[in-house]
Amino acid sequence: MPIKVTGIRTVKDAQVGENVILAYFDVHLEGIMELRGCAYVKGREKIEIWAPPCARKANEPERAIRFSPSLRRAVVRVVGDAYRAFEREQAANDVGLSAMVELVREIEARYAA
Repeated sequence: MPIKVTGIRTVKDAQVGENVILAYFDVHLEGIMELRGCAYVKGREKIEIWAPPCARKANEPERAIRFSPSLRRAVVRVVGDAYRAFEREQAANDVGLSAMVELVREIEARYAA
């Protein structure tokens, strides 16, 4: 079954107990469903995924969907690849932005002289 990450957004300082949410993502499980608002989580011992929350009681989110172990492993692998690619792209953009800021400063310094 093809699994495709259709959106990913990194998160800063998102601690839930001993877990750290690294990113939120949307995933398409071909022929089955599309899930929006899943979490890519670094647990104490491993990387895991959380299904989107489903509020059942006031301010008390619970998971309405449970992944089978084999599907969970497959989604963790696909989301992990997407997360690492996204992080690399963000880092490259940061380097590019830094170079552009430095160039603007050099140009400003020339015109100021």
